[in-house]
Amino acid sequence: AAVVRGAGAALGATFRRVNAAAVRVPNANALTALLDDPSVLAVIPNRPVSAYQSGKGKPGGSGGGTTQVVPAGVARVGRPTGDSNGDGVGVAVLDTGVDLQHPDLAGTKDAFNAFGPQSCQDDHGHGTHVAGIIAARDNALDVIGVAPKATIYCVKILDGDGSGSDANVMSGLDWVLDHHA
Repeated sequence: AAVVRGAGAALGATFRRVNAAAVRVPNANALTALLDDPSVLAVIPNRPVSAYQSGKGKPGGSGGGTTQVVPAGVARVGRPTGDSNGDGVGVAVLDTGVDLQHPDLAGTKDAFNAFGPQSCQDDHGHGTHVAGIIAARDNALDVIGVAPKATIYCVKILDGDGSGSDANVMSGLDWVLDHHA
């Protein structure tokens, strides 16, 4: 923090699991000061990241069907059984969030939002889709996930446009490492 301030830059997020921080570098002089400091190993741009596809679909509940579908991917790896249903397993979904009201994803933990203290409710849809592939409940609704009894931990690192940055991803991974137990 002292090196960052001394260089004329602003400290953002600091990461506990790696010796790194997100820093706002306002000008070339601040960048040079950081690069010249022997305690700074590297300065790497905070690049943008994004969801590959839009997850827009059916947020907020069931698609209305009364027959559950076994998706091709779940069929390929094997329909969940009593021994392979995810019971007792926690899965962190680092994405656009998860629809916390979706009946197929009941019990999802509102864990972490890299954009601030608000809920990690999905405002895009991609993260909800991913969470459903993993742990959609075994019921009469929509689809079944590969591990329907797993507990999903919502870790929002992408915004409503499906966009974020390396620093958002690092913050989410930091949270997972701090809470993995």
